[in-house]
Amino acid sequence: MVYDYEKSDPTFVADLHSSDVWVWHVAKYLRDTGGYHVTIPPVRVRPSADRMNEFSDDGDLLITQRVEVKHRPEIEFSSKDDFPFDSIIVDVSHAWDRAMPKPYLYVILSASGSCGIFILGTSHRHWAKQSRWDKGKKREREFYFCPIKHVAFRSIR
Repeated sequence: MVYDYEKSDPTFVADLHSSDVWVWHVAKYLRDTGGYHVTIPPVRVRPSADRMNEFSDDGDLLITQRVEVKHRPEIEFSSKDDFPFDSIIVDVSHAWDRAMPKPYLYVILSASGSCGIFILGTSHRHWAKQSRWDKGKKREREFYFCPIKHVAFRSIR
């Protein structure tokens, strides 16, 4: 027996259009309270149920994730095995603390750029705040450090 979508779900198109107000409601909430960049893809309505696969959506809304890329010109490494420290500086603490939205990911590149340390923002609970001399700024600054056991090393070619 073949399922008849036209007969079994006759209010599909109306339901699709009525749900649009709630998609925009959530998008506004995420934008205003979470600081997210939200994209709402166009709604494409199938002309008939037999073409539904051509018109299925890829989600109601999309969130652009923030990624911070840092380069460490003074440290060359190709993996966890030759990384010379037990932790890595993620960022200056005030940058993370004031960020809205928080970065989803940090990628810390080796001197040559051939290897990256990938640090998820969700690992923040494992970070430690430490004061260090910033050679570039020529002053003491507070940084977040992440233990190497909470990161992933990836070859970048």
